[in-house]
Amino acid sequence: MKRKLLSILLTLCLAFSLLPTTALADGEKVAQVGETKYATLAEAIAAAKDGDTVKLLRDCSGDGIQIPADKFSTQGLTIDFDHHTYTLNGTLVGSTGSENQAAQFLKGNKITLKNGIFDVAAEKRGSKDPDPELFRSDTGWNDAGRN
Repeated sequence: MKRKLLSILLTLCLAFSLLPTTALADGEKVAQVGETKYATLAEAIAAAKDGDTVKLLRDCSGDGIQIPADKFSTQGLTIDFDHHTYTLNGTLVGSTGSENQAAQFLKGNKITLKNGIFDVAAEKRGSKDPDPELFRSDTGWNDAGRN
């Protein structure tokens, strides 16, 4: 009887030890489209469809953001930073041979950035620092400039 009780107790301890791992696995996700969560902002944007909203779940960092031509041409894409900061500290993006941009939104897209900060890590900036307010937005950004 004692062995059976000990076995049950050990089984319960093992089961409970797995709970934090499951919670942390979800904590590693940084962006969400609908009900699906993604490990990177770039993955979420790649999975998004015209009309979707990509929501940042926490402060995070990663590579530059590239959106191909005409991917979000009808209803557009909203990137809601949800009052978080995305820091570019990885690979820059751009046309072949000139990958020196934090973000490249190619023609024919309707993109709205809102409620947060898109920051460029100091080591990724060129000789001219960008306007620190450039990507701070509560209302969005479009081809014509600030809304």
